Amino acid sequence: MPADLHIHSTFSDGTDTPEEIVKKAAVGGLTVISITDHDNIDAIKPAIKAAQDLSIEVIPGIELSTELPGYEIHILGFYFDYESEFLNNFLKKLVLSRRERIYKIADKLSNIGVKVDAEKILKSAGQGSAGRPHIARVMVEDGFASDIGDAFRKYLNFGLPSYVSHYKMTPKEAVDLIKKCGGFSVLAHPAASKCRHILDNFISDGIDGIEVFYLNHNNFQKKEFLDFAIKNGLIITGGSDYHGVSINKNVNLGDLKLNDKYIIDLKNRRNLKP
Repeated sequence: MPADLHIHSTFSDGTDTPEEIVKKAAVGGLTVISITDHDNIDAIKPAIKAAQDLSIEVIPGIELSTELPGYEIHILGFYFDYESEFLNNFLKKLVLSRRERIYKIADKLSNIGVKVDAEKILKSAGQGSAGRPHIARVMVEDGFASDIGDAFRKYLNFGLPSYVSHYKMTPKEAVDLIKKCGGFSVLAHPAASKCRHILDNFISDGIDGIEVFYLNHNNFQKKEFLDFAIKNGLIITGGSDYHGVSINKNVNLGDLKLNDKYIIDLKNRRNLKP
């Protein structure tokens, strides 16, 4: 059951539709996937429908954006009730907050001479969750950055003058939200979030798992996170963080295949849920 449990679609900042992702997953040799769009679950139903004839299992997923003082933390959710009225109403608030954030970032950029059109950015995002990658794409189109990475390094990364915080949500609040909807919460890419020294805090928050296997984790980091997960009895997940080859030409679906035993453990824990 080779799996990739961290994928983004056009419903957030990816460039492939859910249907395209399912087809590429099959070509890439995957049999289990999870589309984990930012603060958005609209890809789940079309992905499940598209997967029916391709022997692909789609695990409901999401990536929630949270913050602690000095840190931007992402929490993945799996196997939650994606039809929960409570969850869907909450996510509608997050989508509106994300759209307001686009205007705030555009204003900050304008103040330093980077004139980007917020309406153009929102149009490029469509009905999905608007985010910084959409801003970065427009900046590249308008000649303010050489590529998406350049836009982030110069203007959009956490801590830079034009950065604007998300909807104020803590990791614990995200963990509690996922738990309330019957799912599992997983700390995403801990090395990228630069939160390795506060991992114990997430145990106190009730986190269920950690994303050990991630394309940008080196062998030392993978061993560190794997040891931490085993020590604390956590679910172990992994994913490519695929956004589309036009976003990162070096990442294709199938480049990361999570080992069968971790998927079996995840499924077993799901079956044991009350």
